[in-house]
Amino acid sequence: MTNTKLLLEAIKRSGLKKEWISRQLNITATALHMKMTNKTEFKASEIIKLTKVLLLTKKQRDDIFLS
Repeated sequence: MTNTKLLLEAIKRSGLKKEWISRQLNITATALHMKMTNKTEFKASEIIKLTKVLLLTKKQRDDIFLS
């Protein structure tokens, strides 16, 4: 289950817009929202891309996606 609070903090810190992030993941903004609110799950490939885009450490990635 995704830790939405930590993910939102990481996005805010990055200064990136959610719409831009969704395009990097090749999904719609709605799909990103659904994943962030745990209505659907992030794919492993999406987690890898988000880790790179948001410049997350391994610990941050694990805290967000493996909590």
